[in-house]
Amino acid sequence: MRNILFLTLLSLMVAGCATIISGTNQYIQIRVIDTKTNESITDFNCAVLESNGTKHSLNKDGSVLVTRSNAPLQITCNKDGFKASQMGIGSSFNSTTLLNIITAMGGFIVDAVTGAMYAYPSHFVIHLEKQ
Repeated sequence: MRNILFLTLLSLMVAGCATIISGTNQYIQIRVIDTKTNESITDFNCAVLESNGTKHSLNKDGSVLVTRSNAPLQITCNKDGFKASQMGIGSSFNSTTLLNIITAMGGFIVDAVTGAMYAYPSHFVIHLEKQ
């Protein structure tokens, strides 16, 4: 019984809270609007590039699943008749990581290595200007 309790406590101390609760990936939503009219643009093309070279296309609903990281994402959007737009988006500290204080701090290392201690904004708005 003591061994089970010890192993349970040990696993809690080593596990990263943000890794378990928030995960190492996150969905982001991208909306593209016309700079002049502020109206939503449909049928656009966007590519999201992660720092490790992984390139993503958007799902039909405008979302994309990316890996959490402290490195910025590079987003490029275009549509016929509009100038292409490129934007870099940085991540911020994922406050769920603070739960590691309860588990004797061991989880900070796990969250840092997996990237779970970072989070990107959940929504981005990209402005396209007509040519």
